[in-house]
Amino acid sequence: MRMRSPVVLMLIILLALSLTLPGCSGSRNSQAKKPGPVIGQKPQAPGALSRFLTDLEQIIAAVDSKYKSGNKPASLVQNTKLEPEKSSEQEKTSTAQTKSKSKETGNQSKKSQSGSQSSNWSKEDQTLKNMHNNWNMLEPEAVKAGLSTSKRTQFEDRLENLTAAVAQRNPEIALEAAIELYSSYADVVEVFTSPVPPDYFRVKYEAMAATLKASQGQWTPASQHAASLREYWDHLKAQAQGADQSIISRTEFSVQDLEQAIKKQQVELVMLKSEILMNNLKNLKNEFVLRQQS
Repeated sequence: MRMRSPVVLMLIILLALSLTLPGCSGSRNSQAKKPGPVIGQKPQAPGALSRFLTDLEQIIAAVDSKYKSGNKPASLVQNTKLEPEKSSEQEKTSTAQTKSKSKETGNQSKKSQSGSQSSNWSKEDQTLKNMHNNWNMLEPEAVKAGLSTSKRTQFEDRLENLTAAVAQRNPEIALEAAIELYSSYADVVEVFTSPVPPDYFRVKYEAMAATLKASQGQWTPASQHAASLREYWDHLKAQAQGADQSIISRTEFSVQDLEQAIKKQQVELVMLKSEILMNNLKNLKNEFVLRQQS
């Protein structure tokens, strides 16, 4: 039997490879092109998340107003707002109370004001019911998205603390509880895809907590919150690329101004600078929302 030459054998091998390799290569390429699941992508925030925030901010605005009018003398402190949003219903209530006060004098005026503060909690009661309902809708989605057991428990504990404080008709304790719940709200936002980053809510929490402690004359905790405010603001500022630079700049200066007011331990100044910061943060939040829509 005559042996085939090496050249013939090489041609046979190349022909065999040319018939088999394209099929294998095509198979591999087709597998590579198949879209796989996106790992690490967070689910979209459900509507109950934003509804809960709306109610929480309404609670903060309402009890902050009660706290200042019930515990502070008439001054700049009483006329500043911790939460810039204020509903039309609250405006009507405030106007009615002002007219009523102007018509009464002496002890009758004081009794009327005291009675109004102790009995006019129906709005907060209803808002709390809404918050509990929205949390019931939100909780399974948050757990599914990755909210840890410890953070979920902390959230529920703080919601219960707020409920108890409102039931006691104690504005100061209710304000403290609502602000602490605001901190836990940031933890829930973190497990979802949201136009407003969690650090925004942490910045706002630290500012509110620092302001409250300053109003209570607790300057050491106020300074600690101010330091955390600066840290979270630096994180948030880095995430605000593309936002209106004038808003970022105004927010930056208002953070510094609040820090300085706390260092000087001047309550009136703290309240004024805090209100300015809150308004700047509100504008910055709108920038995040607009960026998401564009």
